Amino acid sequence: MHKIEWTDKTWNVITGCTQISPECDNCYAKAMTKHLQGMARKELEKKTNLKCQVCGFDFVEHSVVEEYTEIAHSYNDDYQVICAGDCGGLEPHKAFDLPKYYLGWDKVVFHKEALDDILDKKKYPSGSKIFVNSMSDTFHEDISEDDLVELFNIMSKRQDLIFQILTKRANRMFHFLSWVLPRTGCLTDEYLDKKMKSHIWFGVTAENQEYVDKRIPKLLKLKDVVNEDIKCFVSIEPMLSEIDLTPYLDKLDWVIIGGENIPNNPNKARLMRWEWVESIYRQCQSKDVPFFFKRWSGINANRKDLRWYIERCKEFPRD
Repeated sequence: MHKIEWTDKTWNVITGCTQISPECDNCYAKAMTKHLQGMARKELEKKTNLKCQVCGFDFVEHSVVEEYTEIAHSYNDDYQVICAGDCGGLEPHKAFDLPKYYLGWDKVVFHKEALDDILDKKKYPSGSKIFVNSMSDTFHEDISEDDLVELFNIMSKRQDLIFQILTKRANRMFHFLSWVLPRTGCLTDEYLDKKMKSHIWFGVTAENQEYVDKRIPKLLKLKDVVNEDIKCFVSIEPMLSEIDLTPYLDKLDWVIIGGENIPNNPNKARLMRWEWVESIYRQCQSKDVPFFFKRWSGINANRKDLRWYIERCKEFPRD
């Protein structure tokens, strides 16, 4: 998987997503999920000649049982390879969970079994920056509030890490953090008021002025309602137009800029003009806001006449 420069590691408890704005058109996570789904299907094929431990029948190859169809969200455990036999009138016998990416992009799945991964200090060493759900959107509408509470509860157990959460669903993020989470009682007031701000950063993605103006105001309201010191950032990747961030820079803690990258077809990548990037760079400099440049877009990525001083600017939020 491509290294994301502004983080140290990823932690994917959720897979699958729904595309909701122009930046999603050539989504890297969708392409990567398709690749991982192929690998997951091959992994499952290796298990299809196992026998049911209850009745001895073969498992039905690639049969999938979907339970709880009336609720919006789904767990990976709801999807199973099942037995072809009777099993004495019992419910279809659960043989094994499907591999993580088996269900692909169009099914949004909360993988409860992945929650405790973050407690592994060898895999996630103290001090690391962790991009949460790089293969989905944490605040996707198919993820229940109960699931989100579990996610935040487990993050509270690793206050030695910095969690970076990016979403296109700023309204749901605001509602959850300002209204739902404080009323669950699962996290102390001391944590919510004083500790969460130090190790969870909240961000939105926005590709043009329209989505900047839709998402950033709701993001920055977290500072008014949740905590004035909470870290708020914007990722403008892919950058698809000229953008004015000046109305928001007094409260933004970090700005990430990047062009569209389509590894197998760079000519298809939409252009990010250098003057758009330089404008954002100058805007950030004028307000002393940390600026992180990720890459140029597509066929422009290796041009030598682009602004080297921008390319070298890879700043992070300040303590």
